[in-house]
Amino acid sequence: MTADAEYNLAHSYPDGKVTVDVTQLDLYELGLMPKPMKRPLAFNLSGEARQNRVFTHFTAGDMKLNLSARAGVYPLIRQSTHFVDVLMKQVDEKLLDHAALREALPSAIFSFFGRKGESVGILYGNEEYIVP
Repeated sequence: MTADAEYNLAHSYPDGKVTVDVTQLDLYELGLMPKPMKRPLAFNLSGEARQNRVFTHFTAGDMKLNLSARAGVYPLIRQSTHFVDVLMKQVDEKLLDHAALREALPSAIFSFFGRKGESVGILYGNEEYIVP
């Protein structure tokens, strides 16, 4: 595993970046999976938080996750919390209002990519963890 990080303590807002490259991680040994994996997990993670933007990139096998927002960490947290509050209220009332949910969504882009039949679970020999 390699990691690199920097953080600017001179600002009142989160201002830094991190990069982590994990070449071998056994989730069974860590007690996070009930059965041993055929191969250890490997992944890359990078993220950056600045005053007016946040982005993260996560890659493991063929799976890629990206999150980017043109807002700082605190505004993104506030927007996300508001969205969850709206969603939970609708779930409690058993009435989903899609327009209200779209309006409450945080100003961020989230993307996920994974090939069918070649997901991370199959790649590491644990097909039973994959939701069809």
